[in-house]
Amino acid sequence: MNIQELKNQRQKWLEWKNIKPLREKLQNLPILDEISVDFGDIINLHVKSISEDKRCQIYELAKSLKPWRKGPYDVFETFIDSEWQSFKKYNLLEPYFDFDTSYVGLGIDRVAACYIIEDGLVVDAGSAITLDIMSANVHLGGFILPGISAQLNTLRQISSRLSVSLRSSIDLNMLPQDTNTAASYGIISSIVLLIEHNHKGKKIYFTGGDGPYLSRYFPESIYNKALIFDGLKKVIQENKL
Repeated sequence: MNIQELKNQRQKWLEWKNIKPLREKLQNLPILDEISVDFGDIINLHVKSISEDKRCQIYELAKSLKPWRKGPYDVFETFIDSEWQSFKKYNLLEPYFDFDTSYVGLGIDRVAACYIIEDGLVVDAGSAITLDIMSANVHLGGFILPGISAQLNTLRQISSRLSVSLRSSIDLNMLPQDTNTAASYGIISSIVLLIEHNHKGKKIYFTGGDGPYLSRYFPESIYNKALIFDGLKKVIQENKL
């Protein structure tokens, strides 16, 4: 069978009665801007702003795609569990990390992100923001705070007047003059101040979906979207797995 015959066969499959309706729904999904993805135990998809109608449309499509084989996912605040927990295969690597830390319960994603950093502050900015400090290949400790999307969602739950989206840029040297800017200022300034207080001259390494946004406030920082996977790759190579 040649390539064209294979294409024709696949095209016929797409017209099957159980496939065609799903294809039509996928084609009618809304186009969203500024989407980011955070890879942890749960794969999180974030968007800066989305209407309730669009969120419902995505939710209904997600339900129609059951059963979900791989995951779990958090798609714009809709949690989707799965038959096969994808993160378990990464946790199988945990015993192979030669990682010096006194921190109890450090997640495999944080270990992997720090594993290739000899000295510096590692910031994984996803649904939660984690900050970990490395010095001479020793993990000194770290802390966790809610991510940008989580903080915005908290404001929305307080009042409809606080149902705002994140400003694309914030001048932290100027006091806000409107509610949208004020909310963005409060969220971003608190994160930036924590990073400034803890990096103590160390190089800052960002990863995660909101990493590109936060790294703007630290011109000398490095953003690496594959930092966690680079750590996993290193431990696999070291142990010849």
